[in-house]
Amino acid sequence: MSGRDNIRLGAREGQKSDDEEVNNLDIRYNGWRSANGFYWHRYWAERRWDCWVCSHSQAQGGSQVRNILRNGPRPPGVPVEQLIAGAPLIYSDDSREGETTLKYDLVSQSSRMGKLQAGGAVMIFNINYSSYLFPRFPVC
Repeated sequence: MSGRDNIRLGAREGQKSDDEEVNNLDIRYNGWRSANGFYWHRYWAERRWDCWVCSHSQAQGGSQVRNILRNGPRPPGVPVEQLIAGAPLIYSDDSREGETTLKYDLVSQSSRMGKLQAGGAVMIFNINYSSYLFPRFPVC
């Protein structure tokens, strides 16, 4: 299973008003995520079985925020994309996460002892967060 996002908020060509604060910013986010795995269930006998599970999930996301009004009010007639290109970056992040899991369970049932279950799991995490808020740049 997987998914991908591309989101853009803020200033756009043809907006009639800068009254909303979000219209003074260019906010962009992109990211993706995926998860996969398998499950193997094996019967040894009528009352004894084991189970293997292996899974991996990963996600990455990044965003940038630019302040269009940092250099003063919008000049009339200048395209929004040109304003965005000259606007200072006020926030940036790039984050990655991953998790891999391997799990094993052994189950045995008897009329005398009931259900006996034993197993273990190993998990590996990979995390990398990088965020930066540029100082001295007010939002509006």
